Amino acid sequence: MKDKKGIAVSCIGSSHIKCGKECQDRSKYIAGERYSAVVVCDGHGGDKHFRSAIGAELAIKVFEKAITELADKYHSLLKKSKPDTVLRNFEKHLVFSWREAVTEHYKSNPFLPDEISKFDDTFVDELKENYHISYGSTFLSCFTLKDELFVIQLGDGEIRLLINDEQIVFPIPHDDNLMFGVTTSLCNADAIQYVRDCRTKIVDISACVMCSDGVRNSFDTEEHFNGFCKTLAN
Repeated sequence: MKDKKGIAVSCIGSSHIKCGKECQDRSKYIAGERYSAVVVCDGHGGDKHFRSAIGAELAIKVFEKAITELADKYHSLLKKSKPDTVLRNFEKHLVFSWREAVTEHYKSNPFLPDEISKFDDTFVDELKENYHISYGSTFLSCFTLKDELFVIQLGDGEIRLLINDEQIVFPIPHDDNLMFGVTTSLCNADAIQYVRDCRTKIVDISACVMCSDGVRNSFDTEEHFNGFCKTLAN
């Protein structure tokens, strides 16, 4: 990753096309003088998450602002706190800022009748109390600061590191909460508890590949998916 180049692509899946659903995924490559970063946000496809595409877009915007600020302050922050503490505080800031952004959007754009007409009154009342649910999205990001790579994940999706152009490694520990199509999310009230991360030296890391679960699920074996990651990185 010496060149610190990146690319991000979002594409609607075939199942969404068949069902007439919009693409709820968002991704972006961001680079500044002191950092480079990629972020992937997968809006949930369930009926109750009908604003998840907006939620994913808001997460991208929150991250872009936050990573720029972190890069500018990182050197001074390390004088006061350990790197792992800085990373954890950054994650808390991301989650809190996303909830603030959702609140601002909802207050300016209350639910429309056609958005909630399919739900019963009880659930509509619940949604209006917990409107963050409708914006639910996962969050994956990797970014470089100085000579280190930082990886953050909330929810499902896949992250792989390619070492010396050959070996594939999993930088993030598995989350036992991710089973049977259920995922943790930015919209969880206790979202910060489910954030997983890692921090490692860039030395020997050729690339970091991230994707939503829809990409991984299109491959029948882990071997085929890892082959795709290598091809993509190269």
